[in-house]
Amino acid sequence: MINRNSPPTPGQIACVYEDDVVVGGGYIHSVFFSRYEKALIALSGGADSAYTLMLAVRYLGCDNVAAATCVNSHIFNYEINNAEKIAKSLGVKHIKFVAEIDSAFYLNDEQRCYYCKKSIMSEMAKIEGYPVIF
Repeated sequence: MINRNSPPTPGQIACVYEDDVVVGGGYIHSVFFSRYEKALIALSGGADSAYTLMLAVRYLGCDNVAAATCVNSHIFNYEINNAEKIAKSLGVKHIKFVAEIDSAFYLNDEQRCYYCKKSIMSEMAKIEGYPVIF
């Protein structure tokens, strides 16, 4: 369990709590990011992860942030290419990795996204030098 008043231990995934968001402006407080010195961002190439990366760079600086993208065969090339472009445009290190996907993913049931995400995040947690993953 993550204690919201202290940084997570290495390998834990950070959570954004509702009161960390400025209701009127829509920006995450610098107070949230000030809890961390370095961060690894799960960058899919989509808008949500790109925005998270942008905020991390804004508050932590590009030297303290890296982006990581899973490049398994079930990930579309355009997503990987978008992730590369986003990381480059923000001046952050981009780490590509392959994750061993849980075999339950291939059952293609209603939990497939959970199995995939769990596998990917478990692999990301092995990347050293970043105490928190967003």
